Amino acid sequence: MLEFKRYKPGHFHDDATLKVSPLVWLILIYLSRHLLVLMLGGLTTFTGARSGLDTSGLSILYSSPAFLPASLPSLLVLAARLRRVPSAGALVRWIWRGGRYWLIAAAGIDLIVLSAHWWTGWFEATQMQVVGAFVDTYIIAYLIRSKRVTDLFSDFPTDKPTSSALGR
Repeated sequence: MLEFKRYKPGHFHDDATLKVSPLVWLILIYLSRHLLVLMLGGLTTFTGARSGLDTSGLSILYSSPAFLPASLPSLLVLAARLRRVPSAGALVRWIWRGGRYWLIAAAGIDLIVLSAHWWTGWFEATQMQVVGAFVDTYIIAYLIRSKRVTDLFSDFPTDKPTSSALGR
C-alpha cells in the first residue's frame, strides 16, 4: 500500500498516482540509449551529417547492435509509462507493475554484454565504458533499494480517484 504521508502533494498527478521522478526518467532514457542513439545516428546520416574517427569508444558503447537487447526492457517500461492511464489494458498494467524488475534486467543485460565484450577482447575498456558499467551498477542498486521506485511501480491510475487517496 502506498504511504501518502511520505510524499508531498506535488509528487502526485491529478488522478492521485505517484509521478515518475526526474531520476527515474533519466534511468529510462539512459537504459534506452542504445536504440535511441541508433535512431539519432540514422537521422544524422539521413540529413547528410558525417562524423570522424571515434577513439573514445562511445560509438561501440552506444551504437553496437550487440547492446540492443539491453534497451528492450526499458523500452517496454517507457511504453507502459506512456499508456499509464485508467483505460490501459492488462498487458500495460502487468508491464508497469514489473517495471522495477524490467529496468534492473535492462541494466543487468547492459553490464553482461559490456563485460562479455571486455573478456572476449572484442574491445578494450575505456574510461567511458567503465563509467557506463558503474552507472549500470548504481542504477541496479537504486532500483533495488528505493522505496519511491517500489511505490511508483505499485501505483496505477484507476477510473475514479478518491478524495481520500491523498489523505483529505
